[in-house]
Amino acid sequence: MKRFSPWLWIGGIVGVLTMGALRFLGKSTDIFGLLAGMAVVIAVLAFLVIRYVNRNW
Repeated sequence: MKRFSPWLWIGGIVGVLTMGALRFLGKSTDIFGLLAGMAVVIAVLAFLVIRYVNRNW
C-alpha cells in the first residue's frame, strides 16, 4: 500500500464539496448562473495552483 497523501484527501474533499455546491446552485438558478458558478470555481482553483507552482518553482 502506498504512503498516505494528504494532498489527495484534500483534493477529494474540495472536489466533493464543490460538486455539491454547484448542484444546489444549479437547482436554484438557470444555466447561466450555473456557468458563472463553474467559471468562479475554475478561476479560484487555477489561481491557487498557479500560486503554489510559482512558490515552489
